[in-house]
Amino acid sequence: MAKTLIDCRKEIDDIDDKLFELLIARNQVSLDIADIKIASGDMSVYKPEREAQIIDRLSEKTKAEHEKTMVQNVWNEIMKNSRLTQLQYMVNRLR
Repeated sequence: MAKTLIDCRKEIDDIDDKLFELLIARNQVSLDIADIKIASGDMSVYKPEREAQIIDRLSEKTKAEHEKTMVQNVWNEIMKNSRLTQLQYMVNRLR
């Protein structure tokens, strides 16, 4: 039997729920990294070489150009949010 629109939307909802949980977990690890940076005295939150490594590694997992673009766009936003979260966290911790 072919999938219905309702079936596909349910599948998307399930995937979104998993992505949500993973993003929350990723954010917590980002805060752990902020703690390590504070302890080491390295307060920089922007590491372009590290971000490029992540995007390159993930982009290599697909041959489809539109998927590479999606990976770059999505992970740029994820990492931008991680930088902002780390910065806010560090400022609050050092007050």
